[in-house]
Amino acid sequence: MLLRVDVNDGAIDMDHEQRLLYDGTPFTGEVFEGSSEDPVSLETYRDGWLHGPWRLWYLDGSPRAQGELVNGRFVGETLAWHENGRLEARKLYSVSGKKLASYAWDEDGRQTRAWTGSSTGRGGSGARTAARRIGVRMLRIDINDPDVGTDLALRLTYRGELFTGEATDAPEEPTVLETYRDGLRHGPWREWYLEGALKTEATFQEGHFVGEYQQWYEDGRLAIRRLYTDQGQMAAEYQWTPDGQLQHSWPQGCCKVRGSCRCAGQAMPRRSSGRLKGS
Repeated sequence: MLLRVDVNDGAIDMDHEQRLLYDGTPFTGEVFEGSSEDPVSLETYRDGWLHGPWRLWYLDGSPRAQGELVNGRFVGETLAWHENGRLEARKLYSVSGKKLASYAWDEDGRQTRAWTGSSTGRGGSGARTAARRIGVRMLRIDINDPDVGTDLALRLTYRGELFTGEATDAPEEPTVLETYRDGLRHGPWREWYLEGALKTEATFQEGHFVGEYQQWYEDGRLAIRRLYTDQGQMAAEYQWTPDGQLQHSWPQGCCKVRGSCRCAGQAMPRRSSGRLKGS
């Protein structure tokens, strides 16, 4: 019988290859979230990699998603359901983890997506153009493109190669834009609200945050500010309420970095109106 552990167990950790560890050793067994007998998620691992059945449930116990992984990659068929029990998504993968087909339906059962590996050629045109050149500087891809994947070290790949460039969820009006180098996040990282206001802005270096991380409320008020060392360790964190009052400060005291913060009880400045998508 497989060992089953709680995802919140303090003995769980990750190594530099993003393998799951338990008491310092690559884990083999099952990891659950919720209760052991009535979980909301259940993942199977072998030697630290997702390997075997993968299941998600809604709080009422009805199935939410299921699939099978081999050495960290989905294989075969994955399924997802709406809360009303109707099928939401179906994806097919090869034995090597390459996506072969993807289908989606709305809550009323109407099909909203149908893609197979032969729907478009590599670099073909149309509604799902795989990638495009941004000037001559940077390749930008759709993160949902079937040619996008991850290797065993969870580095981003594109058409089987470690990816360098920008990845977005929508080429024209993105809500997220990430920069990669050799499969690792490296460079600017931004998120936007649906109406276009900047939500989050940060910088990565070889997969970890460096420098300043900022997050805003929808009205433009600063919500979170963090400072990271060049090694990716968080050096300071500040959080504000929606009305602009400082509610958390670590280390304790006033935030005075670059003179942009004030002491507890004083309002924060709003986000600059000059920040636009893709800028």
